[in-house]
This record gives sequence, C-alpha cells and structure tokens, in this order.
Amino acid sequence: YQGGPLWPLVFLFLTLSYSYGLIATIRAWWRADTPVARRKNGVLALAFGTRDLVWGGMFLTGAVQGALGMAPDPVMAVLSVHVGAVALIIYVLLTAYGIASAQLFDIDLKLKWTL
Repeated sequence: YQGGPLWPLVFLFLTLSYSYGLIATIRAWWRADTPVARRKNGVLALAFGTRDLVWGGMFLTGAVQGALGMAPDPVMAVLSVHVGAVALIIYVLLTAYGIASAQLFDIDLKLKWTL
C-alpha cells in the first residue's frame, strides 16, 4: 500500500506525540517528591516509555521512508506489526504491575499509619 502525500506528515505528528509522551513520563518520574511517588512514577514511566520508544520509532521510520519516497518493504511491515504487538503486551503488563504495586503499597502504608 502506497499512502498519499500527507502520510509522512501524519507519521511525523504521531512520532512527535509519542516523543512528548515519553518526555512527560520521564519528567513526572524525575520531579516526584517522595520515594513512594518516585517508585509509582518509575514503573509507569518504564511502561509508557517502552511503548513510546517502540511506536515512536516505527512512526519515525514510516515518516522517513515516506519523505524519501521509498516503497514500504512487506517484510519490515510484518516485522513492525509484530514488534508493535510485543511492545503493547509489555506495556499492558508493566502498567498493570505499576497500578497493582502502587495500590498495594498505598494500602500497606495506610495500615501502618493506622496501627
């Protein structure tokens, strides 16, 4: 499939979107005030960062190929779909772990403070 002339621009905007998401998660982790907040944000930054790096890289590759007028390689297209799927699985697992550990850690802290 050969996209239209605006597809490289769409891929570039998607790349910028994922790059912004990566920077925002790293910044939230970096600016965390307490060790508890840093731990929560660290796991979520790892989850979102994995997704943003892989998907941003795939869209950047598509934008560069489209801007250079290169035809999409079918093998690379299939490979990028598989890599993207693996990145999403890792993202979901890390996000679930981050949410569960944050909730369980909060419950543990509330019990300690109550006692």
